Amino acid sequence: MKKILLLSAALFGLFALNAQIKTNTLTIFTSDSLAEFRLFVDGDQKNNFHVDSITIEGIDSSNVEIVINFKHEGFADETESVSFIETQDRVYEIVAKPSLMKSLARTGRGLGKKLKIGNHENEGKLTDVFLLKDRTILAQFKE
Repeated sequence: MKKILLLSAALFGLFALNAQIKTNTLTIFTSDSLAEFRLFVDGDQKNNFHVDSITIEGIDSSNVEIVINFKHEGFADETESVSFIETQDRVYEIVAKPSLMKSLARTGRGLGKKLKIGNHENEGKLTDVFLLKDRTILAQFKE
């Protein structure tokens, strides 16, 4: 009986140790130079300079809150809750999100170009709001 209890305790200890060893990895990237960022995970700043990609390893929590602080002062910080319950490696891309007014401006520009109205040579970008797209599944297929 003592051997069974000792064996059970040892197995439980191994399972508990294995659960503690498993950590999570978070990767965030962007291909838009306007979206360079600093990353905060549960309030801890992870990089000192604005970057276009970052990988954080060793996250031992199953849910974290991340804040993306953009380099461009006109862009609001993006806050997101990330869950590692389904997978240990999460990959997100920061992509531009056009607002309704920007979409209308894009349509107007297209119409202006077709009708040859206005100067369209020095037009700036129409997007200035960013969001996180979950690319975890796409990243797993690449491997």
